[in-house]
Amino acid sequence: MKKITDGEEIFQFIDTFNLWMSETRRYSSELLSRYRITTPQLTVLRVLKTAGDLRLSDLSVKINLTNSTVTGIIDRLERAGLVSRQRSTDDRRVILVKITAKGRETADQVPAPHLELIRNAFFALSEEDRAELFRLLRKFHQAITALLPQPPKSNA
Repeated sequence: MKKITDGEEIFQFIDTFNLWMSETRRYSSELLSRYRITTPQLTVLRVLKTAGDLRLSDLSVKINLTNSTVTGIIDRLERAGLVSRQRSTDDRRVILVKITAKGRETADQVPAPHLELIRNAFFALSEEDRAELFRLLRKFHQAITALLPQPPKSNA
């Protein structure tokens, strides 16, 4: 039996991870196309439904996308009547993104396809395998975090 080299093992891991993510995205896209909404749009609606009115910059941080990307998502959601932009009563310079009643209804009706898919796959594993998977993912996350450069500390 041929021994797998470190490089081959890394590529097998990356290929497997990418395949999993690709299949999840494909499944989500197919399901959400029936509702005429994208995954990022559904994410925005769910965040606004839970967090309430948010400034665009705060929304960008919460969903880990750039302000320009979120602006485009908000533009499309606003045209569909799912969100609105309103000036803050506390500071007229601040514009808040608000979910509309139609947006709230959409967030409630549209399933979270990736969550359902992952949930079903997760519970197809034994309890011991789930615990081991979770333990290894936490350990892997800690290893990655330790390798990332740390942001400079603020003097505030």
